[in-house]
Amino acid sequence: LSPRFGGTSLFYLSAQGAGDGLWRLKDGQPSEIWKAADDSLSEPPAASPDGSHVAIIIRQQGKRRLSIMSADGTNARTLAPAIAIQGSGGGASADWAPDGASIATVGTDAQGPGLFRIPVDGRDPVRLASGPLANPVWSPDGTLIVYGGPVVGGQVSLLGVRPDGTPVELPSVRIRLGG
Repeated sequence: LSPRFGGTSLFYLSAQGAGDGLWRLKDGQPSEIWKAADDSLSEPPAASPDGSHVAIIIRQQGKRRLSIMSADGTNARTLAPAIAIQGSGGGASADWAPDGASIATVGTDAQGPGLFRIPVDGRDPVRLASGPLANPVWSPDGTLIVYGGPVVGGQVSLLGVRPDGTPVELPSVRIRLGG
């Protein structure tokens, strides 16, 4: 499920036996690089542009958290533990910046729901927008993050923001749920 390319690898979710796992296909060889102990992986993995790292959403203490690890599954760590990551309903909950320095994700912190830029070096997350938002995606040049706005009448508006939090006015585009 949910294949994603990163560098020369293909990352995907799959189950073999009990529990879900994160798999990597590299040089024609599949390998399970992470196995869920008690929880399932329900969100697509997010591979760094160079394929050296992968981010996953895992459930910890009843909340979804953003974790990253090396492409071989080692050196796993949780980023921004104060943010409960929002599920995407099959879309992407997280996306890497083209330079690999941060990840855009949607979640909830003490101030409520929003869109966040989370540096992978452990610095504090930056709130870019507030509200019930979904599915952030970085532009290839790293100057824009687009995301879905609140659900209104079964549709969401396409919204945009710069990595520094400056809103970007986009043409009026509405997307139906699941579309």
